[in-house]
Amino acid sequence: MDVTPRKVLALALLLTASVVPLFAADAPAFRAGTSAPVTAPAPAMSVPQALVLGIVEGVTEFLPVSSTGHLTVVQGLLGLWATPEEKDASDAYAIIIQAGAILAVLLVSFGRIRAMVRGIFGQDRDGLRLFGNVVVAFIPAAVIGLLLERTIKHYLYGGWPVVAAWLVGTFAVSLLVFRWND
Repeated sequence: MDVTPRKVLALALLLTASVVPLFAADAPAFRAGTSAPVTAPAPAMSVPQALVLGIVEGVTEFLPVSSTGHLTVVQGLLGLWATPEEKDASDAYAIIIQAGAILAVLLVSFGRIRAMVRGIFGQDRDGLRLFGNVVVAFIPAAVIGLLLERTIKHYLYGGWPVVAAWLVGTFAVSLLVFRWND
Protein backbone atom coordinates (compact mmCIF):
# COMPACT_ATOMS: atom_id res chain seq x y z
CA MET A 1 0.00 0.00 0.00
CA ASP A 2 1.36 3.40 -0.96
CA VAL A 3 1.62 5.88 1.88
CA THR A 4 0.31 9.20 0.62
CA PRO A 5 -0.48 12.39 2.52
CA ARG A 6 -4.17 11.77 1.82
CA LYS A 7 -4.00 8.30 3.42
CA VAL A 8 -2.11 9.65 6.44
CA LEU A 9 -4.78 12.34 6.84
CA ALA A 10 -7.49 9.69 6.50
CA LEU A 11 -5.90 7.55 9.23
CA ALA A 12 -5.57 10.58 11.51
CA LEU A 13 -9.25 11.37 10.92
CA LEU A 14 -10.14 7.79 11.75
CA LEU A 15 -8.19 7.75 15.01
CA THR A 16 -9.61 11.13 16.02
CA ALA A 17 -13.14 9.93 15.33
CA SER A 18 -12.48 6.91 17.53
CA VAL A 19 -11.34 8.87 20.60
CA VAL A 20 -13.45 12.05 20.58
CA PRO A 21 -16.70 10.36 21.76
CA LEU A 22 -14.97 9.17 24.93
CA PHE A 23 -13.95 12.65 25.96
CA ALA A 24 -17.41 13.96 25.12
CA ALA A 25 -18.87 11.32 27.45
CA ASP A 26 -16.70 12.62 30.32
CA ALA A 27 -17.71 16.26 29.83
CA PRO A 28 -20.53 17.60 32.03
CA ALA A 29 -23.81 17.99 30.19
CA PHE A 30 -26.26 20.82 30.84
CA ARG A 31 -30.01 20.54 31.10
CA ALA A 32 -31.92 22.75 28.75
CA GLY A 33 -32.89 26.02 30.40
CA THR A 34 -30.72 25.56 33.51
CA SER A 35 -27.11 26.26 34.32
CA ALA A 36 -26.69 23.21 36.55
CA PRO A 37 -24.37 20.59 35.09
CA VAL A 38 -25.63 17.04 34.84
CA THR A 39 -22.95 14.41 35.22
CA ALA A 40 -22.79 12.13 32.21
CA PRO A 41 -22.49 8.40 32.80
CA ALA A 42 -18.99 6.93 32.76
CA PRO A 43 -17.89 5.68 29.37
CA ALA A 44 -18.35 1.95 28.80
CA MET A 45 -14.71 1.61 27.76
CA SER A 46 -11.39 3.15 28.61
CA VAL A 47 -9.32 5.40 26.36
CA PRO A 48 -6.73 2.61 25.76
CA GLN A 49 -9.54 0.25 24.71
CA ALA A 50 -10.90 2.92 22.37
CA LEU A 51 -7.45 3.45 20.89
CA VAL A 52 -7.05 -0.29 20.28
CA LEU A 53 -10.40 -0.36 18.47
CA GLY A 54 -9.47 2.78 16.50
CA ILE A 55 -6.14 1.26 15.44
CA VAL A 56 -7.79 -2.04 14.46
CA GLU A 57 -10.35 -0.15 12.38
CA GLY A 58 -7.71 2.12 10.83
CA VAL A 59 -5.38 -0.72 9.86
CA THR A 60 -8.03 -3.13 8.58
CA GLU A 61 -10.13 -0.56 6.68
CA PHE A 62 -7.61 -0.32 3.85
CA LEU A 63 -6.86 -4.06 3.69
CA PRO A 64 -8.96 -6.62 1.80
CA VAL A 65 -10.36 -7.98 5.07
CA SER A 66 -13.47 -7.24 7.12
CA SER A 67 -12.75 -4.32 9.42
CA THR A 68 -16.11 -4.87 11.12
CA GLY A 69 -15.27 -8.53 11.69
CA HIS A 70 -11.97 -7.58 13.27
CA LEU A 71 -13.72 -5.01 15.47
CA THR A 72 -16.23 -7.65 16.59
CA VAL A 73 -13.51 -10.09 17.63
CA VAL A 74 -11.39 -7.44 19.37
CA GLN A 75 -14.45 -6.15 21.26
CA GLY A 76 -14.97 -9.69 22.56
CA LEU A 77 -11.29 -10.11 23.44
CA LEU A 78 -11.31 -6.80 25.35
CA GLY A 79 -14.36 -7.96 27.32
CA LEU A 80 -16.57 -5.11 26.13
CA TRP A 81 -19.69 -7.29 26.11
CA ALA A 82 -19.90 -8.20 29.81
CA THR A 83 -23.37 -6.66 30.21
CA PRO A 84 -26.10 -5.77 27.70
CA GLU A 85 -25.43 -2.07 28.41
CA GLU A 86 -21.71 -2.49 27.67
CA LYS A 87 -22.50 -4.40 24.47
CA ASP A 88 -24.89 -1.65 23.34
CA ALA A 89 -22.31 1.05 24.14
CA SER A 90 -19.54 -0.90 22.44
CA ASP A 91 -21.66 -1.49 19.34
CA ALA A 92 -22.59 2.22 19.19
CA TYR A 93 -18.92 3.09 19.48
CA ALA A 94 -18.08 0.70 16.62
CA ILE A 95 -20.68 2.48 14.49
CA ILE A 96 -19.07 5.84 15.28
CA ILE A 97 -15.68 4.44 14.29
CA GLN A 98 -17.24 3.16 11.05
CA ALA A 99 -18.45 6.71 10.33
CA GLY A 100 -14.86 7.90 10.66
CA ALA A 101 -13.74 5.07 8.39
CA ILE A 102 -16.36 5.98 5.79
CA LEU A 103 -15.15 9.59 5.81
CA ALA A 104 -11.55 8.38 5.48
CA VAL A 105 -12.43 6.12 2.54
CA LEU A 106 -14.34 8.98 0.89
CA LEU A 107 -11.24 11.15 1.27
CA VAL A 108 -8.93 8.49 -0.20
CA SER A 109 -11.40 7.66 -3.02
CA PHE A 110 -12.35 11.25 -3.80
CA GLY A 111 -11.15 11.03 -7.43
CA ARG A 112 -13.29 7.98 -8.20
CA ILE A 113 -16.32 9.44 -6.47
CA ARG A 114 -15.90 12.67 -8.43
CA ALA A 115 -15.65 10.63 -11.66
CA MET A 116 -18.90 8.81 -10.81
CA VAL A 117 -20.71 12.11 -10.12
CA ARG A 118 -19.38 13.53 -13.39
CA GLY A 119 -20.51 10.34 -15.12
CA ILE A 120 -24.04 10.71 -13.79
CA PHE A 121 -24.12 14.16 -15.42
CA GLY A 122 -22.75 12.79 -18.72
CA GLN A 123 -19.25 14.22 -18.36
CA ASP A 124 -17.23 11.04 -17.70
CA ARG A 125 -17.97 7.77 -19.51
CA ASP A 126 -15.65 5.68 -17.26
CA GLY A 127 -17.17 7.28 -14.17
CA LEU A 128 -20.66 6.36 -15.37
CA ARG A 129 -19.56 2.77 -15.97
CA LEU A 130 -18.06 2.62 -12.46
CA PHE A 131 -21.28 4.02 -10.98
CA GLY A 132 -23.33 1.43 -12.87
CA ASN A 133 -21.07 -1.36 -11.58
CA VAL A 134 -21.46 -0.12 -8.00
CA VAL A 135 -25.26 -0.04 -8.35
CA VAL A 136 -25.37 -3.53 -9.89
CA ALA A 137 -23.17 -4.90 -7.09
CA PHE A 138 -25.24 -3.15 -4.40
CA ILE A 139 -28.71 -4.35 -5.44
CA PRO A 140 -28.33 -8.08 -4.61
CA ALA A 141 -26.67 -7.30 -1.27
CA ALA A 142 -29.45 -4.85 -0.36
CA VAL A 143 -32.24 -7.26 -1.31
CA ILE A 144 -30.68 -10.20 0.55
CA GLY A 145 -29.98 -7.99 3.56
CA LEU A 146 -33.54 -6.73 3.72
CA LEU A 147 -35.11 -10.17 3.26
CA LEU A 148 -32.83 -12.01 5.71
CA GLU A 149 -32.14 -9.28 8.27
CA ARG A 150 -33.39 -11.19 11.33
CA THR A 151 -31.69 -14.44 10.31
CA ILE A 152 -28.42 -12.64 9.63
CA LYS A 153 -28.51 -10.84 12.99
CA HIS A 154 -29.37 -14.06 14.83
CA TYR A 155 -26.71 -16.30 13.31
CA LEU A 156 -23.93 -14.03 12.05
CA TYR A 157 -23.54 -11.25 14.65
CA GLY A 158 -20.82 -12.38 17.03
CA GLY A 159 -17.23 -13.44 17.29
CA TRP A 160 -17.52 -17.12 16.36
CA PRO A 161 -19.12 -16.59 12.93
CA VAL A 162 -16.34 -14.10 12.13
CA VAL A 163 -13.63 -16.55 13.21
CA ALA A 164 -15.31 -19.32 11.19
CA ALA A 165 -15.35 -17.05 8.12
CA TRP A 166 -11.65 -16.29 8.67
CA LEU A 167 -10.87 -20.01 8.76
CA VAL A 168 -12.86 -20.71 5.57
CA GLY A 169 -11.25 -17.72 3.84
CA THR A 170 -7.77 -18.75 4.95
CA PHE A 171 -8.35 -22.29 3.67
CA ALA A 172 -9.65 -21.01 0.30
CA VAL A 173 -6.78 -18.56 -0.16
CA SER A 174 -4.26 -21.24 0.84
CA LEU A 175 -5.66 -23.58 -1.80
CA LEU A 176 -5.40 -20.86 -4.42
CA VAL A 177 -1.84 -19.92 -3.43
CA PHE A 178 -0.60 -23.52 -3.35
CA ARG A 179 -2.33 -24.32 -6.62
CA TRP A 180 -0.97 -21.15 -8.23
CA ASN A 181 2.59 -22.00 -7.19
CA ASP A 182 2.44 -25.52 -8.74
